[in-house]
Amino acid sequence: MAKITLADWTCSINHCCNPLDGSVNRTFVRQKSNLPWAWILAQQCLQQTGLRIRWTDQSYILRGDVAIDHVIRSSQNPPQNLPRLSLNLSRVGLNLMNQVGVWQTDRIHNVWRFQPLPLGNPTLPEWSAASRDWPAFRVWLSSLSLNTVVTGHWSLALTREDRRNFTETVLKAMTDASTIPIPPSLKSTPQRLIASDGSCLPGMPKLHEPRSVIFSSVGNRHAVALSIMGRNSGILQAEVFGLVVSALEATRRNQSTSIPIYTDHLNSSRLVADSFSNPPSSHAWASRPARSLYRWLMKILTPRPPPIRPTIVYTRAHTDSESLEARANAIADALASRSHSGVIRPPAVPDPTFCMDEYTFFTEEDGYIESNISTYLSHFDAHATSTQQSLLPSPSTFRSLYDLHPPPEYPYIRASSAYSATIQLYARSQQLPTAYSQFRRSFNALPWCRLGCKDLETPHHIFVECPSFDAIRLNHKTAIVGHTRALLQSSEGIVKQDAWPNVLALAENLWQDHAIWPGGITQYYLGMIPSVFPALNARSELHQTSSPIALNRFGIRLANSWHTEAIRVTSRIWGELQRRCNSHRTASLLKEQQITRDLRQWLPPHVRHKIPENIVH
Repeated sequence: MAKITLADWTCSINHCCNPLDGSVNRTFVRQKSNLPWAWILAQQCLQQTGLRIRWTDQSYILRGDVAIDHVIRSSQNPPQNLPRLSLNLSRVGLNLMNQVGVWQTDRIHNVWRFQPLPLGNPTLPEWSAASRDWPAFRVWLSSLSLNTVVTGHWSLALTREDRRNFTETVLKAMTDASTIPIPPSLKSTPQRLIASDGSCLPGMPKLHEPRSVIFSSVGNRHAVALSIMGRNSGILQAEVFGLVVSALEATRRNQSTSIPIYTDHLNSSRLVADSFSNPPSSHAWASRPARSLYRWLMKILTPRPPPIRPTIVYTRAHTDSESLEARANAIADALASRSHSGVIRPPAVPDPTFCMDEYTFFTEEDGYIESNISTYLSHFDAHATSTQQSLLPSPSTFRSLYDLHPPPEYPYIRASSAYSATIQLYARSQQLPTAYSQFRRSFNALPWCRLGCKDLETPHHIFVECPSFDAIRLNHKTAIVGHTRALLQSSEGIVKQDAWPNVLALAENLWQDHAIWPGGITQYYLGMIPSVFPALNARSELHQTSSPIALNRFGIRLANSWHTEAIRVTSRIWGELQRRCNSHRTASLLKEQQITRDLRQWLPPHVRHKIPENIVH
C-alpha cells in the first residue's frame, strides 16, 4: 500500500518526479485529502534539511518495465512538436519501454543508451497517429542515456547481483594494482594470513565535520589501502570495509584450509560469529549502522563450508606482543594511519548499494546514511540553528563591558505598551526587520537604506548614522544633557564640580560612535549604556568622602535616566522609519490608482468596463 501511495504521489500529483528524492521546491499541504499527513510533514522535513530518500533498486528501468509516458514526463528534455504522443502510442498497444527498444552499452562514450527498434518495427497501422509520430519519437529515444532516466547514479539500474559482481571485481582490481610493497615480515611467513584495520581523522568527528576515512588490508600476497568517501563514514565503516576486502582476498582462490583474518574490532568479530551460530532476522539489521557492509560480508563468507571458510579473529591492538597476529595488526594499522598524509590519496571504493535497504537516506555531502536518522536530524537542526546569522547575538554586547546597574523596571514590566522593549529584543537577536536582514534571509528586498542613503540598512545605520533622523537624535541629546545636569546639581557633592563637563560630554555622545563606548561603537539601541564610574575614579573626579550608598544611588539614578532616554529615542526613530516607509508605499499606490483612472478615461467605451471603477484604497 505504501508503494502504491508513493507511485500515485510521484506520477499523479508531482508530474512523475519523485517527491522524496529530488529538487522538489513545493509544498503538498493542499494534498492532505490524497496523502497521509505524516508523509507531507516528512517531505517538508526532508526539503528543509536537504535529505533524500533514494530508491536503491531501479533495475526495472534497465528491463524496460517502465511506462513510456513516465519517461516522457520525467525527462528534462521531452520530445517537442509531438502533442498527445503517449496517448497515440497507447492506442496501438505501445505502453512500456521494452516494447519500443532495449538499453545497450555505448562502448565509445562508455554510457548506457537506449536503442529503439528499427523503422517498420514495431508494425504500426499506416492510418494511426503513432505511425506519423514514430520517426521523430525514435530520434528522441536514441538520445536517451541511463544517466538521464535513473534517479541517482546510473548503476542503480543494474540488478543487485550485477552491482555486487561489478563492485567486487573493482575491489579485486584495486588490490592487484596496488603499488604498496608487502612487508617482508609477512611475506616470509609460511602460514597464510590477512590483517585489516581502519583509521579516521579526526578520531571522533562531528556529523557535520569533514573527515578522512582510510582502511587497509595486508597479507602474505597483498597490501592495499583504500579510502571511503562521504561525511557519514567513520571508523566503523573503515573497519568493516577492511574485513570485506580481506574476505574477498581470502576467497579468491580455492583454499583447502581456513585463512584467518585478524582485526582489532571486537564488535565485528562477535557479530559475525553470532550470525553463523544464530542467524539474525531481517528486521534485526534495520537499525544497525553499516548494515550494508555487514550483509555484504556475510554474503561473502556464508557460501563456504566451515572447514575452508575464512575466520575473523580478534586481536588486541597497540600491544607489546611479538606474536604473528599482533605484528600483522600493527602493520595494517600503520599502513592505514600513514596513508592520511600521503601525496596521493588512496582510491575511493564504490558504495555497496546492492546490500542497502530498498529506500535509504542520502545527501550529496554525506552519501548514503545508515546511521540513526533521529540523531542525524537533531544534530543538523541544532547545527543550522547555531550557525544561522540571523539568530546570533551581537558580538560586541558583552554585558561586563557596559554599565552593570539594573535597567529601570517601568519600561519593561509596568508600561502599558512594550513597543520599545520589543524593538530592543529584536535588535539584540538580529531579527529587527530591516531591509538588510530581509535581504539576507530571503533575498526578497534590496539591502540599501529605504530612505535614500547609499549604505546598508542595518540597525546601526538606522539608529546612529542615517541623516534622516539627525533631528530626533539632536532633540534627545539636548534632553539627556539637561537630565544629567539636573542629576549632577542634586548629587550632593558626589561628583566634583570640575568634573561636570566630563560627565556632560559622556551624555552628549550617547547617540553616536565615540571613545566612551567599548570598541568605540554605540549600543544604546540594544539597551546598553557605558559605565561612568570607572572613568571618574581613574581621574579622581569623585569626592573621597562620598559614602558607598550615596554613590550607588547616584549611579542608579544616572543609569536609569540614560537608559530611559535611550528607549525613547530608539522607539521614536523606529516608529518614524515605519511611518515614512508606509507613506512611500501609500504614495506609490495612489500613483497607480491615478494612472488607472487616467487610462480608463482614454479607453473606448466598449472596453472601459474591463477596468473596475471602485479601486481599493
